[in-house]
Amino acid sequence: MKKSALTLSIASLMAAIPLVSFSGCESSAQRDNDAYVQQYKARRGQEAIHQDSGTVVLKEVTAAEWELFRTESDKKLKDNEALITDLKMKIIRSGKKSDLTFTKWVYVLEQQNKFLEERIVVYPEIQSDWESFKYEINKDLEDLLKELKELDSRNDG
Repeated sequence: MKKSALTLSIASLMAAIPLVSFSGCESSAQRDNDAYVQQYKARRGQEAIHQDSGTVVLKEVTAAEWELFRTESDKKLKDNEALITDLKMKIIRSGKKSDLTFTKWVYVLEQQNKFLEERIVVYPEIQSDWESFKYEINKDLEDLLKELKELDSRNDG
């Protein structure tokens, strides 16, 4: 009896080791993206239930709307990347140790930009409510640009 309990606990421990060791391999941005995708899929399932009952009708995106949105968003993302690169160059040129906080902010904003890009790439697969998705992305891109410009002006001063 004790031998089978010991064998069972060793087997469960051996099964848990890969889970623990591989769970640390994802970056926080990847975990955030995975959580966001799961949340969207869960919402989509709820929206499908509402659609079946006839209470919610979601507007689907046309190919032309998607291409226009994608083009505009890509331009905004590239503009953000250029600002981030400029900020990184300012950090390198200054060579100050006191720029650690500034460096962290640049990193956080860079990750936000990448996360927005991933959300846009994933949208065709999850296709949630188009209007709310478009609004959220545009607002997040505007907020990110505002933060980048504010950070740039603080660093100049």
